Amino acid sequence: MSRLTGNETTEELEKKAKQQAMVLLQRMDRTEAELRQKLKEKGYPIQAEDCAVNYVKAYHYIDDERYARHYIERNQKKKGRRLIQIELEKKGIDPLIINKCMDITEDTEWNAVVELLEKKTKGRLPQNEKEEQRLYAYCIRRGFPFGVVKSAMQHWNETVEIRQENV
Repeated sequence: MSRLTGNETTEELEKKAKQQAMVLLQRMDRTEAELRQKLKEKGYPIQAEDCAVNYVKAYHYIDDERYARHYIERNQKKKGRRLIQIELEKKGIDPLIINKCMDITEDTEWNAVVELLEKKTKGRLPQNEKEEQRLYAYCIRRGFPFGVVKSAMQHWNETVEIRQENV
């Protein structure tokens, strides 16, 4: 990628910004805000930045809604709705788009907590209240609502007790 010299015309800057945007998007999917930030860091003026973003949008190389849907699908089994929402907002995605894409049901979150507990404890019950509190805190830090964690934890405890009785 050629460097900016400061002597480029507006047309040359726009062309270079488009090329840079394509290079950045080849490496990884990005949100519009992330792409704009990268172009800004490379020293492109706002006009060239706008031109490059409009260009890649026209070809659907960036789409914040698609990005949000894929991000949610990839992370909903290990993170709660609240944490995913915070992370997407940090990536510059509009809260309205996030809410539109957040079709995670409470059942999905509940199942994710049960799987998380199973993985974290390797099927062992907490030995004392302190361990149990640590598990609660672990799930809460992952962005799962307390009510979902409590319900999933009760179910998981019962399931593990039954499994241990049958062994």
